[in-house]
Amino acid sequence: MLHSTNGKFVIFAGVGVLEGPMYAVGGHDGWSYLNTVERWDPQARQWSFVAQMSMPRSTVGVAVLGNK
Repeated sequence: MLHSTNGKFVIFAGVGVLEGPMYAVGGHDGWSYLNTVERWDPQARQWSFVAQMSMPRSTVGVAVLGNK
């Protein structure tokens, strides 16, 4: 379970760590499926919005290979 930028908890998000920050892709907030990508900055200890996807996604697979 993650805490997102909108202050809600998110489940079933795809998660990957890329050079420090953690990225959360889609998920479900208990009410609806999400179409957002958010980044957790471990040094600043805060979430930030990265991008909006064309459609909501939940229980997605996310992979990082060679820091890309």
